[in-house]
Amino acid sequence: MKIKNILLSAAVLSFAFLPAFAAKDKETKEESRYEKLFKDKKIRTTEGFVKLHLSDDGDVIMELPKAMIDREMIMTTTIEETSNGENGAIGFTTPTPILISFSATDTLVLVHEIRGAKFKAENENLQAVLERSNTNPVIATFPIKAMSPDSSYTFDATSFFKKQIKKIEPVDPLYANGAGGLLSLELERKDEYTFIKDIKAFENNVSIYRYDTYKAS
Repeated sequence: MKIKNILLSAAVLSFAFLPAFAAKDKETKEESRYEKLFKDKKIRTTEGFVKLHLSDDGDVIMELPKAMIDREMIMTTTIEETSNGENGAIGFTTPTPILISFSATDTLVLVHEIRGAKFKAENENLQAVLERSNTNPVIATFPIKAMSPDSSYTFDATSFFKKQIKKIEPVDPLYANGAGGLLSLELERKDEYTFIKDIKAFENNVSIYRYDTYKAS
């Protein structure tokens, strides 16, 4: 089954392309941490509101501009190909996407799942208590590998894009094998067969094309 994870920003955004590296002087310069990430690797790059790099071994390096920190984004899954249409038709998109946002520390980029309604209190003290009582849980963290030439956070996002997230599982529970929802279909994903095939980035969304293998029972 080929699926597509879609990361959709809440607004249409536009960012400048990364500047090209200046030619090196005759004197040898020490490589930056950013340059070392891509040294001796065959990389395919796509750029939109974020920049993505896909290596031949299926790793995804992501460059997240600081302007994207704390922006709300929608994440969902769509079936692009399948070996068994009885588990979900081509074009099926999970009906309950998740809302996420990114934050950053000095060493980490974090992904938060945004949950529940935002509360408004009559005074600042109560508002502060409400906010601390309804924080958004962290669902993924990434060590910052480097800062890009335009100061974007650069990190390996492979584990997140390969991660199985139950809420956006690419299986239609009301399709044929589930007898319209009357039967309980158990699917076990075989993580060892999961791989990322392609990446695409646009002004307001990113698509990660991933192949998953499931065992049905």
